[in-house]
Amino acid sequence: MPSGHIDYLRLFDWVWQTSAKASLLIVLLLLVKFVLKHKISGRVHYLLWSIVLVSLLLPWAPQSSFSLYNLSNLEMPRTSSLPKNTEVFSHPGAKNDGLFSEETDYRSDQTAGFQNADTTNTLANKNKSPDIIAAPMFIHKLFCFVWLIGIMVFIAATGLVNRRFKHSIQDRAVLDEKLLGAFAEVKTKLHIKAKVSLVQTGAITSPLLYGLFCPKVLIPTGFSEEFNQEQIKYVFVHELLHLKRKDIAVNWLAQGLLIIHWFNPILWYAFYKLREDQEIACDAITLEHIGGASVKEYAYTLIKLAEKNMKLPGIVSLANLSGTSSQIRRRIRMIKDYGKIPLRWAVLAVGVVVALSIATMTNAKATTADVSEVDQSYSPVVSANSLEPIQLNQDLVEYARTNYQGGYDYSTEKDIASSTYGWMLGGLDRAPDKDGVAEKKQQAEGYLPVKPIFVKSYDGAFLDDYYIVPYLQGERFVGASVVCPVVNERVEMINGVTFSPREKLLEIDADEAMKILKQEKGIEKPPSPRLIFHSVLNESSPFPSDYSLLPSYNEPSMLTPYSILQPSWEFVLTDKTRLYVNQAGQVFNDTNVVPWYETYVPPEYNPQAVRIEPDKLIRDDGWTLTVSEVWPLSTSNGGWGYNPYDETKPDKYYAVSLTLENIQGNDQVFIPKGRVVGTVGSSGKVYSAQQLSFDSWYIQNLRGLQLMAKKDGRTIEPGIFKASLAPMQVDPSEQKLTKIIYQDEHGNKFEIPIQIPESKPK
Repeated sequence: MPSGHIDYLRLFDWVWQTSAKASLLIVLLLLVKFVLKHKISGRVHYLLWSIVLVSLLLPWAPQSSFSLYNLSNLEMPRTSSLPKNTEVFSHPGAKNDGLFSEETDYRSDQTAGFQNADTTNTLANKNKSPDIIAAPMFIHKLFCFVWLIGIMVFIAATGLVNRRFKHSIQDRAVLDEKLLGAFAEVKTKLHIKAKVSLVQTGAITSPLLYGLFCPKVLIPTGFSEEFNQEQIKYVFVHELLHLKRKDIAVNWLAQGLLIIHWFNPILWYAFYKLREDQEIACDAITLEHIGGASVKEYAYTLIKLAEKNMKLPGIVSLANLSGTSSQIRRRIRMIKDYGKIPLRWAVLAVGVVVALSIATMTNAKATTADVSEVDQSYSPVVSANSLEPIQLNQDLVEYARTNYQGGYDYSTEKDIASSTYGWMLGGLDRAPDKDGVAEKKQQAEGYLPVKPIFVKSYDGAFLDDYYIVPYLQGERFVGASVVCPVVNERVEMINGVTFSPREKLLEIDADEAMKILKQEKGIEKPPSPRLIFHSVLNESSPFPSDYSLLPSYNEPSMLTPYSILQPSWEFVLTDKTRLYVNQAGQVFNDTNVVPWYETYVPPEYNPQAVRIEPDKLIRDDGWTLTVSEVWPLSTSNGGWGYNPYDETKPDKYYAVSLTLENIQGNDQVFIPKGRVVGTVGSSGKVYSAQQLSFDSWYIQNLRGLQLMAKKDGRTIEPGIFKASLAPMQVDPSEQKLTKIIYQDEHGNKFEIPIQIPESKPK
């Protein structure tokens, strides 16, 4: 079963966004109701509120071309489902900070399990908290904390008020035969078989239905003396129709939503009007049962009850026939119009409100500029030679220029371009002042980054999916940087290059690739292509002689930066055949281009079927994760870096080895999903542990094993994968690790208890 680690921040984001959208819908709904106030019946007025209730309950919002947010760039921030996890092959991941997570954020700079050499400086930099990052996060968490406190306060208040009212009712059996006879007659007429009590009490002044699970019709003392037999029946019909229509259940649902959205005054007003329309709708149905000839007598009954109205704020489990004088006046007006309202107005009102709900509660249609929602791995690229600069986040540029380690979300192309440009400038800042670095730095500060271009990598063993961030000087391309949104859920810069000004970034753009395909393959209307990278297709691509590497934080990549700046165009035809056009204008078929893991279809996975055993997690899609070894790392060298818990003590790290195994056999390939996101110490503290995703890690590892096996003539077992996690820093007072927190590809978290003996320090 999933662990209890709830992502409260993401839940809070979903709540306020849903609340904001619902507020807009409510304002428009009230406008429609005002315009059609006397043209639609009370039942329709009440029915329209159901759309608001449904909109507040939807855990996700689909995209729509009819969304109002398509009209503005200031659209609602999108959080699709509750909760959502981003696949690392396609997008920059968002750091998942739960409300109770430790703020350590020790991110490893390792790739496939190997630690970078400069560990001391890396760890020291990682734990800095710049104001531009810390302040918004603190405010975000503060608002979330206040919201949670508000929920608890309103739950307590609701429970207290309803409990007091329940205890104030001193049930007295009704002995009046006139009342009992009328009550039984109405129950029979309405075909109500549920057990409903008739109770007389001095705690109220007008009749009402009370109770969700054990309903009672409460009548005040002296009720039978003040109303005649027909009026008593009217009252019973009205209250029992509330029972039949489940109105009290609706009230509790509305109250629950109000507690969650307690901060929204528009919702408070909306649900006040809902209760008012609930009574009007019940009046209309009551008239249907008692007959149109009784309209005046029923209205007179309401007037008499209005004189005895008693306010009962906060009591959820009741439906009260009476109301304020203004409410009674409106109800009488609706009663006068009973049977006179044409059906066409009701149809119009429902149609208009449904249309408004679609316009306000759906998300804007995703565009390629919104990388947080678009699956870039399947999105065609319109042009790689666009001269349109992207608006930068200057705070992010400056932060990235001085801090390489990240610590913020990458939710838009603007974030990727800003951080990448900042990293490029930072590399020049730190480079030795030789070989024209000062001149390059001066030139680079005048560059204009263009929108990042996504490239799908088919060389996953060496290179994950990446973005190219081109740089303009005037209207010519003068350089580009390459970044991968994979390592440790952040964007990892590979390197950057500069070259002489040129009109095109890519010699072969999308439209030119389509023309080549049309000429050489006779395809009249080629589909829109996307950019992919595979070294096989890249061998014949042109390399200019004037390009040079920019200084970088990283060691040079196995694939040269300019090599991966020469991606090919992939066309997927209607018969699923794939054709490729590289930057040399050559056309290839799909032979040996698409790697096996791109077409691998894993078994279905059900998070609810996950089994947890000591040191082991078993998934129902055919593989297991086992904690095979845990040991503290030796700090005999006086510690590796900064200790955020106690600067007077040496830092403390743990290492963990895992074994991932295919249940179908060690000779069968598989793709393990998810990652380790944290550990729990013996003190109960939770420590963040941002590690590589298992799928990326496994693919890289398998490719390496295959190359070594081919060289040495050995066989490999692809069904077993042994992984050593990056060292994880903990409080020096921790005695041991007690749990590993695993997060699957859907965002569900599981705690694996550690019971194996701890190994000696290494």
